[in-house]
Amino acid sequence: MMGKGHTPNTHSPGCCPSGTQCFKQNNYYAQCLATCPTGSDWDCTILGVNPPSPAPPLDPSCSQVVAKYGACTNAPLCCGGGLTCFEKNKYYAQCLVTCPTSEWTCRDLGTTGSR
Repeated sequence: MMGKGHTPNTHSPGCCPSGTQCFKQNNYYAQCLATCPTGSDWDCTILGVNPPSPAPPLDPSCSQVVAKYGACTNAPLCCGGGLTCFEKNKYYAQCLVTCPTSEWTCRDLGTTGSR
């Protein structure tokens, strides 16, 4: 199988740039793409496995990355992995995916917890 701009070994692990996968269109063509074209004539089978994309660089102002449900009340703490620092009150904030609206101000302090 020959991928666009690649050698015949397109389906080998690590053949595509970070953040993309080798998607099969048909028995004769595959291409490295971020997502497979939907609503088209693509088979969309993922060929090979690429290493995961590297994590984005940590904000240099962060002194510590806080996990889900961790307190992010005092900057310069940063919430990790797609979490946001939500304020419960002026004394407490927590890293969450969504804010529990009951008894929380739900002020979005961003990923860094800065006030």
